[in-house]
Amino acid sequence: MYLMFTADMISDIADSVMRLQQKENTAVPLLQKRLDELEEQKERLEVDILREGIQQNILSREQVILWLQKMKRLDLTNDDNKRRLVDNFVNSVYLYEDRAVVSFNCREGASTLAIPCDGASACALLGEPLNP
Repeated sequence: MYLMFTADMISDIADSVMRLQQKENTAVPLLQKRLDELEEQKERLEVDILREGIQQNILSREQVILWLQKMKRLDLTNDDNKRRLVDNFVNSVYLYEDRAVVSFNCREGASTLAIPCDGASACALLGEPLNP
């Protein structure tokens, strides 16, 4: 062992270690950049998880039954009750010259129904006014 570590050999090893220490380590900046990217992705995912938690409002069976029974008792001759039904189930209505498009509220996204008008208005379907 004594023969292996001569003064020149120790000096060469020390010089090599000093050169290697001064050489820039390219792995550290790459790892830091990747860490920053992953932290940004983590923040986006946490926000997405919070949004999903807000959107997934879990109802109990009793709440669903109560709401359906309340809807069953609605008097549809009352305009306020009709408005309540539309507010609950209809997202939007688009009227075009040849059709009407109704978008319904759905959990999976908007469900649409296109109703063709076939060139006739609802008034024509009712017929002529009655003469008293």
